Amino acid sequence: MFHAYDLFSHGMKSEPSAPPFAAELAECRGEVSPLWELLKLPFGRSQHTLPGLFLAIVEKGAGPHRDGHAEM
Repeated sequence: MFHAYDLFSHGMKSEPSAPPFAAELAECRGEVSPLWELLKLPFGRSQHTLPGLFLAIVEKGAGPHRDGHAEM
């Protein structure tokens, strides 16, 4: 479980030609702002689900490796 995030982030960045998930949420017509959509969510104004927004936020910070961890 310790390496779960590293495995996830490596998988997210393994295909460089794939559009980011924020672009997929916008149907590849630009990108949505996941933080702005997260603020709209409690008021019923967001067109996206919490898991989708969370994935878009996590993907922006995901990288193949982080400091202090070996490259996979």
